[in-house]
Amino acid sequence: MPTLLIPPRSIEGDYFLIEGDEAHHLLRVLRKKPGDEIDITDGKGTLYHGALLFCDPGVPQAKGRILSSKMIDRPRCRVRLFQGLPKGAKFDYVLEKATELGVESIHPFLSEKNLIKKAEGGTGGKMKRWKNLIEAATKQCGRSRIPELYPVVDFNGMIGELKASVSIVLSPAALKGSFQTEIRRNLQAEAVNLVIGPESGFSEGETEALVKAGAKLVSLGDRILRTETAGLVGLSILNYELDLF
Repeated sequence: MPTLLIPPRSIEGDYFLIEGDEAHHLLRVLRKKPGDEIDITDGKGTLYHGALLFCDPGVPQAKGRILSSKMIDRPRCRVRLFQGLPKGAKFDYVLEKATELGVESIHPFLSEKNLIKKAEGGTGGKMKRWKNLIEAATKQCGRSRIPELYPVVDFNGMIGELKASVSIVLSPAALKGSFQTEIRRNLQAEAVNLVIGPESGFSEGETEALVKAGAKLVSLGDRILRTETAGLVGLSILNYELDLF
């Protein structure tokens, strides 16, 4: 059964309201009718199971009653992805797959060797599309919590967002096997930041700045992965080692 995403304000007590695109999908595509049971989420971590009471395909709009609810998608360790912004549709791919892999938040940034320069980094118009991609991926994979997408910042802004959490930077220069070793040192961490450089990697000065900020450089092995691949491989390893699935 597909999960529909509605804002928290559309849930009052034991009742819910579905409007707009979600109502169109529910009534015109899924062809649900009064009496049918559905799953909905508020995007904040709660999954609701309810029954439809009233449907109007013309508006479109649907109202229903909540039969049960439960808090899910609250992993023991929160994983944040810091992604050097890649060109073209590569970031769309990262957003979708990172959402499927359970990240809490996604932090795009521009650094010295980014192929996208700051003058091209006016991403205000893209934020809405990126958030729509995340919402679609959230529903598709059955998550009940929408990952937060942060605005694009420069390198210094990215370091400022790392906060006092375990920060891991994928680097071809690090020792082989160091990724798993570093994770196993931090199995009880409440939050982990995974930092992925841009298509041309970090500069020497940026790497030094990351280490000075407390980040650990780790390696995935001998192969050089594309920026849009490295983060997803790293997230998969984190999920496995930290038992987050």
